[in-house]
Amino acid sequence: MTERKTYTIRMHWTTPLNEVTMWNERMAWVMENFGLPGHRYSTHAKADWMDIHFFDEKDATIFKLKFGQYCSE
Repeated sequence: MTERKTYTIRMHWTTPLNEVTMWNERMAWVMENFGLPGHRYSTHAKADWMDIHFFDEKDATIFKLKFGQYCSE
């Protein structure tokens, strides 16, 4: 079985301004644009962040352009 290449972006739950309330809006945007996890991306949650593993580099780039201020790689 071949392993799928992923492009991982880490999105933190809070920002320096403690904008945790915007989390729902960010994830709603992700689901509206990329669908539910499984086909175009998968997720892995930790205590302080969520890793989003995109299967297409273009999708990861779009996400970074939109939410780069909340993310790290």
